[in-house]
Amino acid sequence: MESSSLLKNDQIDGDESHQFRDKITLEVPSTERSTNNGIGKLLIFFITGNPALIEYYRPFLSFLQSQLHEISPRPYEIHIQGQSLPGFEIATDSDPHRHLASAQPNDLQAHIEFTHSALQAATQALTAASTPPRVILVGHSIGAYIALELLRLQHHRAAAAGPPASAIALFPTVADIAASPNGARAAAAVLPRGWLAGAVQRAAGMERRPAAVTAAWVRSGGGVRAALAMGCDEMRVVGPERWGAEVWGGPKLFFYFAAEDRWVGRATREGIFEARGGGGGGWAPVMEIDECGVPHGFCVRGEHSRVVAVKVRQYVEEIVGLWKGDGGIR
Repeated sequence: MESSSLLKNDQIDGDESHQFRDKITLEVPSTERSTNNGIGKLLIFFITGNPALIEYYRPFLSFLQSQLHEISPRPYEIHIQGQSLPGFEIATDSDPHRHLASAQPNDLQAHIEFTHSALQAATQALTAASTPPRVILVGHSIGAYIALELLRLQHHRAAAAGPPASAIALFPTVADIAASPNGARAAAAVLPRGWLAGAVQRAAGMERRPAAVTAAWVRSGGGVRAALAMGCDEMRVVGPERWGAEVWGGPKLFFYFAAEDRWVGRATREGIFEARGGGGGGWAPVMEIDECGVPHGFCVRGEHSRVVAVKVRQYVEEIVGLWKGDGGIR
């Protein structure tokens, strides 16, 4: 199917486009009444995969919000935040000049720096009485790589305030992307010619909202170019895993892999398990393989988003439980 015919399809070219946003913020209130000491805050900061449109993840984030509402008691506020990366804007109220300072699409490092700044801004906005929120980073696909890079930056940059964040990596492409089946195709230059066509064809079988997001992305002008540039840079940058104790020896980490994933080579996954698995006890990283048939691109189907939201809630509860030993969320 050609993109022109797809974009005219009522399945995706309906009246939902005006609802699209480039940033999503959701809240879960505390079950406790406010006291003179105030209520602690937890920031769950979500980082997208590529294409980096936060609207793909709205159902998942909404399911996660509902799951977190069920935690009781909940003596802290929960703030969920995520946003599209520069170049992927589709909201009708976006400033068209916001990210056009450069004529070239941003590379992966630029996206890491942008996300680091966004995280700092979100943390500062939630800081009360000089007490910053506790932070859990949740990254999908290349967003998991960005999350681990943020942990490294938090460790090395003196300006970083507050206790170290923890991270949840969903279907993570954190090492040797070029060695994966899809990565090998991209490295052979198949990606620029065929990747967009494949994405557009898959939209025909998507649920209504993600299909509409795909259409808005294709029509956005620079979004496709930004995705291709970012993807090519991922092939170049994301090689052998190289983080040290600043990532693996500090915050609690959870990794949730698909049973079969064309963006994560089986040998790469097994290498991460062997080198970094650690058994999961205490602060050791937890490595888990999905048993529900959820694919890498979970966010385009509601049933898969629900499964992942339940899993992330479990991880959040475990992280919060570990924090109780060092003062909890305050």
